[in-house]
Amino acid sequence: MRWKTFALMVTAGLIAPALIVPTLAQQRGGRERLLDRECRREIVKLCGLNRSEMRSCLRERGDELSERCKAQFVEGIAKRRPTARPSQPSDIPLRAIAYGTAAQQTLDLYLPQAERPASGYPLVVYLHGGGWRNGDRSMVQQKPDFFVGKGWAFASVGYRLLPEAPVEQQ
Repeated sequence: MRWKTFALMVTAGLIAPALIVPTLAQQRGGRERLLDRECRREIVKLCGLNRSEMRSCLRERGDELSERCKAQFVEGIAKRRPTARPSQPSDIPLRAIAYGTAAQQTLDLYLPQAERPASGYPLVVYLHGGGWRNGDRSMVQQKPDFFVGKGWAFASVGYRLLPEAPVEQQ
């Protein structure tokens, strides 16, 4: 991954030097859990701890859960699923910036609407999950809204995936 784009944005005063923070900072404090502890344990016992495997396991073996846990799961998913949500935040400017020759080597830059400070915006750099094999830079959920609302710029970086590019080249 080349970082020339970031260096140019910093040099141009568009953003302050990059600051990488955990995505957990974006999560709302005090959010209630969808499932109680006993139900979470039941799911882990049935499907294991790997979240990507857990989803497919629950699709295939969800009927093996206790009735109480099934009811909690269905209710929790219904609460979590928004009724209508745009794929991209509508009130935040977005710029796609290519930093390499592959189509995946692009970053999406979200900027606050407020006037840019002389030192530039602080920047959160986000690399999507997916075990280096799956996913793309659009997997941001509410992260841009959260950070841009705090006056930070937010960059979601896309990168080449396995098997096309070994991890060392990503």
